[in-house]
Amino acid sequence: MRNALRYQMNMHCGTTLFSLVSNDGIVIGADSMIDYDGQTGKFRKLQVIRNAVIACEGIGVINKRETGKTVYRVDQWMAKIESNLPVELNAATIANHIQKRHPFIRLFRHKKEREHFYHQQFTKGYLTDFLIGSISQAQMSLLQVRVSVDVEERRLKSTITTHLDGLAPPGSFVRYGAGRMAEINNAFGGNGDAYQNMLVGTNGNFKRLIEGEKVSLDELCNIVRCAISLEAKANPETVGPPFVIATLQPSKPVAVASYNE
Repeated sequence: MRNALRYQMNMHCGTTLFSLVSNDGIVIGADSMIDYDGQTGKFRKLQVIRNAVIACEGIGVINKRETGKTVYRVDQWMAKIESNLPVELNAATIANHIQKRHPFIRLFRHKKEREHFYHQQFTKGYLTDFLIGSISQAQMSLLQVRVSVDVEERRLKSTITTHLDGLAPPGSFVRYGAGRMAEINNAFGGNGDAYQNMLVGTNGNFKRLIEGEKVSLDELCNIVRCAISLEAKANPETVGPPFVIATLQPSKPVAVASYNE
């Protein structure tokens, strides 16, 4: 029994995370569809933590095989992060917390477990992906934390990627996505129906954005919503509403909206 797998994991099947950053603020959105052992459910993959937002894609639930008891639920874990964070909060603080204290570190200590989860990450190259945004008077930050298994080194590893860290994006906007992104990438590439659907859904504001013109944060929010909706229509079994969108602005509380289409 010592070598038997102790845990059963469930995936966030087909999650789409998408973020756009302009000079005025950060918009992060996520779909809500998950798959628990073949049963479709809803899960809020976006969590507000003071002046920051964290969104997740990847493993959502881990249960003990013998008892079925849940030992990890990402929504419950994300909700508790704030109690362990310092008062001065930014995206880097949250990213470092995930890297050092994520529950996977404890759960995957045994070689057999690491090997099992290593095989599970083959299709994506990782186990779970976190997108973290924060904003203050001084700077905007958009970071990614990716957790994977390195069997050769017999350890869990995480990498932190900085997509933005400064007063404003280097160009007119910065975009980052995770999970199902094919249709969104087609749209931003100006390709076919995806591009046309984004033009219609945003009253032409999408064209203004990609051509470098000024768009408001409300318009940016609608572009993110339409982009995730586009992915959901292309992947209805794995990406679905409600689409939760968070908007971050300097000196203002994080605003969150939920959309059913």
